[in-house]
Amino acid sequence: MQHPKVFCIGDLNIDLFTHAGTGQQKNTGLVFGEEHSAKKIYYSLGGNAANFAAAISSLGTNTYLASAIGRDIFSSPIMKELGKRGMKPLLKRYDLPNGVSNIFVSESGERAILSSKGCLTELQCRDIENKALPKLREGDIVFFGGYFHMLGMHRGFPELLRRIRTKGAKIFFDACFDTSEKWKVGHFLGLVDCFFLNEVEMRKICGTKNVANAVKKLFSMGARRIVLKKGAKGSEFFSADCHETMAAIGGRAMNATGAGDFFNAGFTFGFLRGFSIINCLLAGNFVASQKIYGEGYACTSRRQLDSFLARRNLASVEVVKDYSAMSRRAAGIIAKQLGEKPDSVLCLAAGKTPTGTYRTLVKMFRRGNADFSRASFIELDEYLGLHDIEDSFGHFLENNLFGKVNFRRKNIFMFSQNPINLNAECRRFDSLVKNCGIDLLLLGIGENGHIAYNEPGTAFSSRTHIVKLSPKVLGQRGKKFLGPAPRHAITLGLKAILSASKIVLIASGSKKAKALQRAMNWKPGPKVPASVLQLHGNAAIIADNRAAKYLRK
Repeated sequence: MQHPKVFCIGDLNIDLFTHAGTGQQKNTGLVFGEEHSAKKIYYSLGGNAANFAAAISSLGTNTYLASAIGRDIFSSPIMKELGKRGMKPLLKRYDLPNGVSNIFVSESGERAILSSKGCLTELQCRDIENKALPKLREGDIVFFGGYFHMLGMHRGFPELLRRIRTKGAKIFFDACFDTSEKWKVGHFLGLVDCFFLNEVEMRKICGTKNVANAVKKLFSMGARRIVLKKGAKGSEFFSADCHETMAAIGGRAMNATGAGDFFNAGFTFGFLRGFSIINCLLAGNFVASQKIYGEGYACTSRRQLDSFLARRNLASVEVVKDYSAMSRRAAGIIAKQLGEKPDSVLCLAAGKTPTGTYRTLVKMFRRGNADFSRASFIELDEYLGLHDIEDSFGHFLENNLFGKVNFRRKNIFMFSQNPINLNAECRRFDSLVKNCGIDLLLLGIGENGHIAYNEPGTAFSSRTHIVKLSPKVLGQRGKKFLGPAPRHAITLGLKAILSASKIVLIASGSKKAKALQRAMNWKPGPKVPASVLQLHGNAAIIADNRAAKYLRK
């Protein structure tokens, strides 16, 4: 499987840093005509696009940087840094000086910047078309940084974005600071999938300090997703159906230069990995914090981010009014998944809780709002040795979903209810999950915290396995069988569940409240199998008021 690539387009320059000496004022304290001592002076790679490229490349993505490079003493150090950071350069050469930013840093980490853009102003949209577009594929991300500095790209920019979109790529755009004070984005904002900006840039573009009014104006200009970087106050995300906030990660600031670019990289990496929005914000904040609180050009590694997220992953929790609202919301998520990726692999639970979700999906299908024709289905769990087929989860799914929508039978993979070789059946489904993947997995939760037939005590590393059913376990399920009660079931393990790109857990009723509280608030562990969702980067919990009553405490 070919992983998506990231194309970073925009400014590439050298940053010259001068750190104020001990005892100087909060600002740099420089006075023309006087000489001052500096704590340290050094240079590093710079530019919004180049910083973003370096940060996201360090996280293990396949990264290209499309920009301009001049001919002067900085050309060799720039190329050396690009190689060191692992990105692939797509550069247009000019017989002009390189861009340079002279950055003065106070003891508190505040900055004053003087910049000369050099050859960057010469780069044209046609240069990007020639160098980057032939390599672009569906699912890739094209990130623009430093657009306002790249004067030569202003002509024909909307048309460049349209050509990128025809390739099936997503466009991410960072506002950066417009030294010309024109702040014109309305003519192309509707072509951008994700728009990054900070509070100053938002005020300049929208003409208001009020965030709610500014967001409303950006939406009226065509914005789809807005990511607001708020420095020490954290970050915030806005879309038509989502609003999330995330606090900053505290520490002593060493140098905030490039922190916004590093945040963009962390957020984009999370987006590529299929993280929930709240975890994308968390990843962005962490990558930015490593730059702010670290020495020099501190790029976060994939291992560092994974280690942090293993401790801090946050499941998105949405509390709705009642069972009907829960069902509609879950159905909407599944339909949206099918709309964005028609050949999605779904793994959907059977049982009482999702019945309303499937009823809503059938209605959406009949109205033309959900299409299962290219989707595949992998069964989550099933009873073994049943005497009556109508007792099976497969029969439930047939009656409530398969027989009422346009799934293709060849794309539905169900457990055998009487397999000759149990171990072989387990291996068959482990292989299915490994080779096909699961794009969206819908779960319920048991009163004891089980998910699927992973009962308390199940290891988080478990694969597809056979479960012995006690009368107590069957009693908690509330299932009345037409024939004798089964003694065993087969279920995907927690490792397979964690492998899903997106997980949605639905919960309704006060009987599920304590289990949901333990799953979300307790430390993850085998005693509460559903707590494994805390370790997943893109898990969403949808609970009605009664099921969520203890989450508020």
